[in-house]
Amino acid sequence: MILRFMLFIGIFFFIMPSSNAQPFDDSYDSLYNAEFAKRYEIAMYKYSKCLVNLIKREKFTKEYLLIPDNHPDQNIEGNKLIIKTCLPNGSRLVFKGHLFRRSLYTALYNKSFRKIAPTNIDIAIEFDYSEEIAPYYKEMGDAQLLLRKATDCAVRKDLNLAHNFVTAKLHSKKENKLKSDIAKPLQECLPKKVRLQLTRQALKGQFAESLYKLRTISTQNSLEAAE
Repeated sequence: MILRFMLFIGIFFFIMPSSNAQPFDDSYDSLYNAEFAKRYEIAMYKYSKCLVNLIKREKFTKEYLLIPDNHPDQNIEGNKLIIKTCLPNGSRLVFKGHLFRRSLYTALYNKSFRKIAPTNIDIAIEFDYSEEIAPYYKEMGDAQLLLRKATDCAVRKDLNLAHNFVTAKLHSKKENKLKSDIAKPLQECLPKKVRLQLTRQALKGQFAESLYKLRTISTQNSLEAAE
């Protein structure tokens, strides 16, 4: 009997007329459907893209990304990233922090590396995910560690595929095809009896996180070597 390991990343996001920005609200809920998800993903990505271009918020953004999903500090730190200038006119946001984290990584990767093709040098380094989550293991547990290691493995199996998937336009035909293509190397990186079920945003954001970390370290190493 196959053990079905499911990691569901819920999506809850809504834009409502308001003069104020409502920060992270874990009590918010809504019926989930394809059209709702599509509108959420596009709106959240636009917000994240705006945010990562604000130099004054760079410090808070990096601090927020260090916090694991479901940690109590995630919502507290996330409140520092609610910027009115990045909101649609007269709107307020209600969303889940862990979804915002993945959208931010997608925006960060596209800002830094979208136009730069990856090379094998980018995956020549090793990244210790066990050490990374050690301070937060109680909140993250084996599921998050497994997901991060599997995604890292899949990136190394097909670097260009991962790059093309993360940089593809949201909900485009190209993205839909790449989403199906990338499922194969990801599954190959999981234990035989394990299956992951991820939303589109979670899958894309997880690959963006792995790519961003590997390529940022690779870039830093190259700069230091050139000095």
